[in-house]
Amino acid sequence: MQVYIQDKTLNKTILSNRDFIGEGGEGKIYGKGELIYKIYFNSKKVIPQSKIDELKRIEKDNILVPKNIITDTNGLPIGITMKWIKNSLALCKLFTSDFRKRFNIQHKNVLKLIENMVKDINFIHKNKCLIVDGNEMNYLIKAPFINPFFIDIDSYQTSHFPATAIAAHIMDYHSKEFNELTDWFSFGILAIQLFIGIHPYKGIHLNYKRYELEQRMKDNVSIFNKDVKLPASVRDFSHIPDNYLEWFIKIFEKGKRLPPPSIIGQAAVVVKIRIIRSTKAFNIELINSFNDNIIRYQEGFTFTRNKVYFNKREYNCSNNTEVIFTKKTLTPILVDIDNRLITLKTLNGESIPCMIQAQNKTIINNMLFILNNDNLLEVNVDNNFSKVYAIVNSKWNVLPNATTVFNGIVYQNVLGVPYLLIPYKSKIGKTSCDINPINELKGYRILEAKHDSRVAIIIGERKNKYFKFTIKYNEDYTEYEIRIENTSYHIPNFVTLDNGIVISITPDDAVEIFNRKFNRPDIKRIEDKNIDFNMKLCKKGIDVYLFRDKELFKISMNK
Repeated sequence: MQVYIQDKTLNKTILSNRDFIGEGGEGKIYGKGELIYKIYFNSKKVIPQSKIDELKRIEKDNILVPKNIITDTNGLPIGITMKWIKNSLALCKLFTSDFRKRFNIQHKNVLKLIENMVKDINFIHKNKCLIVDGNEMNYLIKAPFINPFFIDIDSYQTSHFPATAIAAHIMDYHSKEFNELTDWFSFGILAIQLFIGIHPYKGIHLNYKRYELEQRMKDNVSIFNKDVKLPASVRDFSHIPDNYLEWFIKIFEKGKRLPPPSIIGQAAVVVKIRIIRSTKAFNIELINSFNDNIIRYQEGFTFTRNKVYFNKREYNCSNNTEVIFTKKTLTPILVDIDNRLITLKTLNGESIPCMIQAQNKTIINNMLFILNNDNLLEVNVDNNFSKVYAIVNSKWNVLPNATTVFNGIVYQNVLGVPYLLIPYKSKIGKTSCDINPINELKGYRILEAKHDSRVAIIIGERKNKYFKFTIKYNEDYTEYEIRIENTSYHIPNFVTLDNGIVISITPDDAVEIFNRKFNRPDIKRIEDKNIDFNMKLCKKGIDVYLFRDKELFKISMNK
């Protein structure tokens, strides 16, 4: 696609499929050089230059105001450019405790992030603009997770261009117009999720349906209401500074409209010690406890942020280290990425020569797959007598900007068509890769995904609502069944056992059990006060494990 940037040089740019990132409700997104190119589906929705000029009053390094209008070869406006923040993530990632533990994000980082958001919103208001649709998808974050990036600025309200849309879950239903206080109400909804991980009008109230947010927002029935029951996975209220807690109660429960505290207070975070015991439904056995929080458990290996434990011994690692076993002797090899290169080490720390470049990796059924620019590679790790080696075994072409590696699965958006790439071993031992479109995912922004032994759970967002897609595949991945349901943003927490039984813990702290076979739609749902979403499921064969904080447990159902 040949386009022109309407700047002083009338710069001509060629956008190829390789530059494609994804698409949203308004248009397709491309990334090239240091710029994002937003090409609208409907050219009539391209904002005029006069609005860009008004928005330039709020331009900062982290407030990504549109830079220039893009035209086609006939000179007709078709889009806008803006600064490209590479390696960034949606703000909602920080809502989950899983993400924070994996990247060792401290509470002080969150306090600083919120403080910086307040400063920037004040700056926007001071310059006569309103955010209006300040939902979590309109902010980006990146390490060290203390500075917000404001995006979709073209939808902001300026002096001569009123805003027209806002997400329902951040809307102030008590106001008939957009103003600074409605912006602060929307910000408050994000801030409380950053503090404790739940929307202020979620939880269970017997007088309201499960996802009846709008009515509860109109009635001011928030999580601070004495009759609202919260999931156990919600972080403790002690994470909220006292002055913010007072502000939240005023705006969410009492219906007042006020700006946030000018200075963020300190939070005396209380670490609650929870004793995990067997219950009527489950037998829970403590296997081991460690000196640091557990990040993952894989085939008998327990990983913390900088250690891996196996056979009562500990070894050094990073928080992204995984383990793979050589084919011939099942020798465990630690796999990581350092300076964009795959690193392989034995348990005793001996480095294995490997010069394979990688941006990301995943291990599926003891097969190592890496994403390197526009290639998805299978790397064979094996040994010849005492020598361990790594070679590229298979290769598939992908679109680099539109491809995301998740846990055991790769997602690719091919010019608006969603594909799931799932490598697997065929019955004769040959590596194959299922690359098929999943039409049910079209129009969704894919935020999280996990695949385990022919079962995939995908978390997608569309029009500021979250959905869970549960996909069951047949043995050669040529057919699938799919179930779609409403959910909240979360990282899928499930395992598929070797006998085909799938066990999942949902964000509302229920255990769901089902069979991966086709035409078996029944789901057994168990609610147990001793099981919650913060307990992360893992497995070894047909044995089920879970970990919480520093402790690893084995769990089985009581008969």
